[in-house]
Amino acid sequence: MIIVVSFSRLVILAADIYPVEVVAHLPVFCEEKGILYSYVPSRQALGTACLTKRAASAIMIFEPKGDASYQKYYDLVAKGIKNINQYV
Repeated sequence: MIIVVSFSRLVILAADIYPVEVVAHLPVFCEEKGILYSYVPSRQALGTACLTKRAASAIMIFEPKGDASYQKYYDLVAKGIKNINQYV
């Protein structure tokens, strides 16, 4: 999973993960690699945002290349994360 995270540019983590050790290494790794990350309140909310019925602990979003249809949304989310967490 570390290799996949290093290619992504945004990481979204669920805040209600138990045990927390499952994803505890990801924020530190993201900070070392300069990857933006943020938390959402629940695993179920993260799964729903991914259009699945299953809960998700973390998702990784790749930076759009070329004429990607989600470039505008990617930029909005990245800007929002930078405003929330100025240290990343």
